[in-house]
Amino acid sequence: MLISKKSNKKIRSSKEKNVLILRHLAKAALDSKWIEDQSKNTNKILSPCEFCDYVKSNEIDCSECKIPKILCRDDGYKGLIGLIYVKYGNITLKNIGRDEYYLVRQSLMEIFKEGEISINPIQKIKDLINSEILSYRI
Repeated sequence: MLISKKSNKKIRSSKEKNVLILRHLAKAALDSKWIEDQSKNTNKILSPCEFCDYVKSNEIDCSECKIPKILCRDDGYKGLIGLIYVKYGNITLKNIGRDEYYLVRQSLMEIFKEGEISINPIQKIKDLINSEILSYRI
Protein backbone atom coordinates (compact mmCIF):
# COMPACT_ATOMS: atom_id res chain seq x y z
CA MET A 1 0.00 0.00 0.00
CA LEU A 2 1.35 3.42 -0.92
CA ILE A 3 1.27 6.47 1.33
CA SER A 4 0.78 9.90 -0.20
CA LYS A 5 3.52 12.32 0.92
CA LYS A 6 1.18 15.31 0.71
CA SER A 7 -1.79 14.00 2.66
CA ASN A 8 -0.14 11.14 4.58
CA LYS A 9 -3.18 9.01 3.69
CA LYS A 10 -2.99 5.44 2.54
CA ILE A 11 -3.58 4.96 -1.17
CA ARG A 12 -4.94 1.59 -2.08
CA SER A 13 -3.74 -0.23 -5.15
CA SER A 14 -6.16 -0.95 -7.94
CA LYS A 15 -6.24 -4.63 -6.94
CA GLU A 16 -7.06 -3.75 -3.32
CA LYS A 17 -9.86 -1.43 -4.45
CA ASN A 18 -11.29 -4.19 -6.66
CA VAL A 19 -11.25 -6.67 -3.77
CA LEU A 20 -13.02 -4.15 -1.52
CA ILE A 21 -15.68 -3.57 -4.17
CA LEU A 22 -16.04 -7.33 -4.71
CA ARG A 23 -16.45 -7.97 -0.98
CA HIS A 24 -18.98 -5.14 -0.64
CA LEU A 25 -21.05 -6.41 -3.58
CA ALA A 26 -20.99 -9.98 -2.24
CA LYS A 27 -22.27 -8.80 1.15
CA ALA A 28 -24.99 -6.74 -0.49
CA ALA A 29 -26.04 -9.75 -2.62
CA LEU A 30 -26.23 -11.90 0.53
CA ASP A 31 -28.35 -9.29 2.28
CA SER A 32 -30.81 -8.71 -0.55
CA LYS A 33 -30.98 -11.42 -3.23
CA TRP A 34 -29.42 -14.52 -1.62
CA ILE A 35 -30.85 -14.11 1.89
CA GLU A 36 -30.14 -16.68 4.58
CA ASP A 37 -33.70 -18.03 4.86
CA GLN A 38 -34.32 -19.58 1.45
CA SER A 39 -37.97 -20.32 2.26
CA LYS A 40 -38.66 -16.56 2.40
CA ASN A 41 -36.76 -15.62 -0.76
CA THR A 42 -39.11 -14.25 -3.42
CA ASN A 43 -36.36 -13.00 -5.76
CA LYS A 44 -36.34 -14.62 -9.18
CA ILE A 45 -33.26 -16.36 -10.54
CA LEU A 46 -32.68 -13.77 -13.25
CA SER A 47 -33.57 -10.71 -11.19
CA PRO A 48 -30.53 -8.43 -11.12
CA CYS A 49 -28.22 -8.68 -8.13
CA GLU A 50 -25.88 -6.03 -6.75
CA PHE A 51 -23.16 -7.12 -9.16
CA CYS A 52 -25.54 -6.47 -12.10
CA ASP A 53 -26.61 -3.14 -10.61
CA TYR A 54 -22.96 -2.10 -10.22
CA VAL A 55 -22.24 -2.97 -13.85
CA LYS A 56 -25.25 -1.07 -15.13
CA SER A 57 -24.79 1.98 -12.89
CA ASN A 58 -21.12 2.29 -13.91
CA GLU A 59 -21.88 1.65 -17.59
CA ILE A 60 -19.54 -1.33 -17.65
CA ASP A 61 -19.93 -4.23 -20.08
CA CYS A 62 -21.31 -7.39 -18.43
CA SER A 63 -18.12 -9.23 -19.42
CA GLU A 64 -16.24 -7.01 -16.96
CA CYS A 65 -18.53 -7.82 -14.02
CA LYS A 66 -16.67 -8.46 -10.78
CA ILE A 67 -18.54 -11.64 -9.84
CA PRO A 68 -16.46 -14.78 -10.46
CA LYS A 69 -17.41 -16.23 -13.84
CA ILE A 70 -17.96 -19.68 -12.34
CA LEU A 71 -20.93 -18.20 -10.46
CA CYS A 72 -22.44 -16.01 -13.14
CA ARG A 73 -21.83 -14.77 -16.68
CA ASP A 74 -23.88 -13.19 -19.43
CA ASP A 75 -26.61 -11.65 -17.24
CA GLY A 76 -27.21 -14.90 -15.38
CA TYR A 77 -27.39 -17.25 -18.34
CA LYS A 78 -24.06 -19.00 -17.68
CA GLY A 79 -22.07 -20.20 -14.68
CA LEU A 80 -23.84 -21.74 -11.68
CA ILE A 81 -26.67 -19.18 -11.88
CA GLY A 82 -27.13 -20.09 -15.54
CA LEU A 83 -27.25 -23.79 -14.68
CA ILE A 84 -29.92 -23.07 -12.05
CA TYR A 85 -31.87 -21.09 -14.65
CA VAL A 86 -31.66 -23.90 -17.22
CA LYS A 87 -32.70 -26.47 -14.62
CA TYR A 88 -35.61 -24.56 -13.03
CA GLY A 89 -36.52 -21.65 -15.30
CA ASN A 90 -36.92 -18.12 -13.93
CA ILE A 91 -38.69 -19.16 -10.73
CA THR A 92 -38.32 -17.67 -7.26
CA LEU A 93 -35.20 -18.66 -5.39
CA LYS A 94 -37.21 -20.24 -2.58
CA ASN A 95 -38.20 -22.97 -5.08
CA ILE A 96 -34.76 -24.03 -6.33
CA GLY A 97 -32.76 -26.90 -4.88
CA ARG A 98 -31.41 -26.33 -1.39
CA ASP A 99 -27.91 -27.55 -2.30
CA GLU A 100 -27.65 -25.18 -5.26
CA TYR A 101 -28.98 -22.27 -3.23
CA TYR A 102 -26.51 -22.78 -0.42
CA LEU A 103 -23.62 -23.32 -2.82
CA VAL A 104 -24.24 -19.82 -4.19
CA ARG A 105 -24.53 -18.46 -0.63
CA GLN A 106 -21.35 -20.25 0.47
CA SER A 107 -19.47 -18.81 -2.50
CA LEU A 108 -20.74 -15.27 -1.82
CA MET A 109 -19.88 -15.59 1.88
CA GLU A 110 -16.32 -16.60 1.00
CA ILE A 111 -16.03 -13.66 -1.37
CA PHE A 112 -17.29 -11.36 1.38
CA LYS A 113 -14.92 -12.76 4.02
CA GLU A 114 -11.83 -13.63 1.96
CA GLY A 115 -12.20 -11.70 -1.29
CA GLU A 116 -12.36 -14.91 -3.35
CA ILE A 117 -13.92 -18.36 -3.52
CA SER A 118 -11.84 -21.21 -2.14
CA ILE A 119 -11.17 -24.39 -4.11
CA ASN A 120 -13.81 -26.45 -2.25
CA PRO A 121 -16.90 -24.57 -3.51
CA ILE A 122 -15.30 -24.09 -6.92
CA GLN A 123 -14.86 -27.85 -7.22
CA LYS A 124 -18.44 -28.45 -6.03
CA ILE A 125 -19.72 -26.02 -8.67
CA LYS A 126 -17.65 -27.70 -11.40
CA ASP A 127 -18.88 -31.15 -10.30
CA LEU A 128 -22.49 -29.96 -10.26
CA ILE A 129 -22.21 -28.38 -13.70
CA ASN A 130 -20.54 -31.50 -15.13
CA SER A 131 -23.14 -33.84 -13.60
CA GLU A 132 -26.00 -31.72 -14.98
CA ILE A 133 -24.43 -31.58 -18.43
CA LEU A 134 -24.10 -35.37 -18.42
CA SER A 135 -27.74 -35.80 -17.38
CA TYR A 136 -28.87 -33.65 -20.33
CA ARG A 137 -26.86 -35.83 -22.75
CA ILE A 138 -28.44 -39.09 -21.61
